[in-house]
Amino acid sequence: MQEYIAPAVTEVVRENQEIWFQMDGCPAHSSQDVREFLNNSFNNNIIGLNYTINWPARSPDHSPNDFFLWGHLKSKIYSGRKFHNLEQLKHAIQAECNNISRKQLANVRQEFYNRLGHCLMVNGGLFEHLL
Repeated sequence: MQEYIAPAVTEVVRENQEIWFQMDGCPAHSSQDVREFLNNSFNNNIIGLNYTINWPARSPDHSPNDFFLWGHLKSKIYSGRKFHNLEQLKHAIQAECNNISRKQLANVRQEFYNRLGHCLMVNGGLFEHLL
């Protein structure tokens, strides 16, 4: 996180742009050191269990990683390729992430907002049937 994610985020954020960090509820990600780092890095703009905005448990319908990224990467990476070691797989994942276009990211962001709208419409209830 300190080595790759935070520096990459600062490279793409525009001046005076508010940015939020969304995380899962993994206990390892909730240590005091991690919490302090995230709060300092993202000005307390954290979406996660027991953070500024409390992310609902088991809500993959909301998460761009779940509704877009993992399926997208699987479809690109495992289409007829075989990897002989972990390093090859890591390289393929990094290459495919770099190939995601700005237009795709804009579409994912719009879909994220749509999903949040559905969530609000059903007062936080299930909305998968509306997608």
